[in-house]
Amino acid sequence: MRPPDPAPRPTGRRPDEAVRQARADAAAAERAVAAASAQRLKDCLALSPADRLSALDDADLVPADRIILRRSLEVSLVPERRRIPLPRLWRRGRLAHRVRSTLVRLVLSPLTIGLIVVGGPWLALSWQNTRPLAVLTQKGIATFKRPDGREEIIALSQGSTVTVFDRTKADPVIGIWYQRLGYATATVPRAALRFVP
Repeated sequence: MRPPDPAPRPTGRRPDEAVRQARADAAAAERAVAAASAQRLKDCLALSPADRLSALDDADLVPADRIILRRSLEVSLVPERRRIPLPRLWRRGRLAHRVRSTLVRLVLSPLTIGLIVVGGPWLALSWQNTRPLAVLTQKGIATFKRPDGREEIIALSQGSTVTVFDRTKADPVIGIWYQRLGYATATVPRAALRFVP
């Protein structure tokens, strides 16, 4: 867009009046160019990004408006950040649904199924082979047969905890653990034992 033609210089004016008039005309011309550029920028911003790209070299735009148009293009070409919606747990029933679905996912995960398949039988076997415990209600002496076959007389103090091997007999078989050897076993009267539940 061309700036408006300057007004013809009137004759018979003083030079300082002519300078003031010229400055006022230049300021008016600049305002007219800025207003035309702003209108053209507004029209360009309403266009699609491809059309905005072709309008970057538009002669009607002043450099400042051309920068604004370029920045609008940069913003439109950058992909939008994906916003991850956070669950609204305060809705009625929403929290219960989330907890339930998480529990189902955990139960049906391959790791959980593997633990159940491998660990279940191992735990059952361990539970069956875990021997009950008993506390001695009175002190006494018993002859223990060690794992290496030797017999040893051991004094048992009141309150000692022992492992019970066979609690079905009238006189249960108890055991004391020897490091690196195993259990030494002996028979004691049932009245001397209080079984730990």
